[in-house]
Amino acid sequence: MDVYEKMAALGDEVEEIAIRMAASALAQSRLIHPSPQTTRDRLTAMAFHNAATSIASSIDHLRAVAIVASGRRIPTFALMTLVRTAHECALDAQWLLDDVDEEERVLRGVRVQYEDYTERRKFEQSSNRPPPSKGKLAADRLADLMRDAAALSLLPVAADGTIHAPKPPPNAVELFDLYESSQASSGGPVVKGQLFYRLMSGYAHGKQWATTIGSVPVGDRDTHGNGAARIIANDDHTYALMLQAARRLASAADAYLARR
Repeated sequence: MDVYEKMAALGDEVEEIAIRMAASALAQSRLIHPSPQTTRDRLTAMAFHNAATSIASSIDHLRAVAIVASGRRIPTFALMTLVRTAHECALDAQWLLDDVDEEERVLRGVRVQYEDYTERRKFEQSSNRPPPSKGKLAADRLADLMRDAAALSLLPVAADGTIHAPKPPPNAVELFDLYESSQASSGGPVVKGQLFYRLMSGYAHGKQWATTIGSVPVGDRDTHGNGAARIIANDDHTYALMLQAARRLASAADAYLARR
C-alpha cells in the first residue's frame, strides 16, 4: 500500500472505534438510571462524559485526515493540525480513564469539568448578551460544581468558607511527555513526548522552523544570502504521526468501554 492507502486504512480502523463508541452510547441510553442521582453519581459521570467528548473529537479529526487522503491530494501543512487535535483529545481521554482508584477518577473529572466551565464562562461573558430565560450560565454551573465537590471533600474549604479551585489538569505538553516519551532502542537518552506535540504545533501555527523542514533551495541567493525554496511535504511523516494518534485513540476507547 502507498501512504494514501495506509491513511485510508487507518480511517477504517477509526470508523470501527466510532461504531463501538456509538453502540456503547446507545446501550447506556437504554439503561434505567435511579432518579434523582446523588451528588457523587453526577461528579463520577463527569470523567466519562468528558472522556467521551474527547474521544468523539479525536475520531472526527482522524476521519477528516482519512477523507482527504482518499482523494490522493494531500495539503502540505494542514493535516498536521488535524492530527495534533486528534492526538491531544485522545490523551485528554486517556488521562481521565487511567487505571486509578475511584476517588482519583472523580477528582480528575472535576478538574477537567472546572476547566471546561471556566472556558465556557469566558466565552459567554465575551458575548455581552443577556442570560437565557432557561438553563444555567457557566458561572452558575461552576458554582454548583465547586459546592458539590467541596461537599464530598474533593476540594479544600478555607476557614471563611471559601472553596479553593481544583488543580488544573495536565496541559498538552505534560500529557505528551507522560504518555508518549520513549527510550531509544540503543539505550540512549529518553525522547520526550512533547517533541511530537511541538512539531505538530509548529505546523498548526505556521512557524517557519517547522514549515520549512525539508525545503529545497531554488536558484541563486541574493547579495543578502536570501533565496527561494521549494517546500516538499513528507507524507510518510504525516502518516507516522497519524498512526501514533490512532493508536492512542484506540487505547483511550478501549479504556472507556472497559470501565463504563
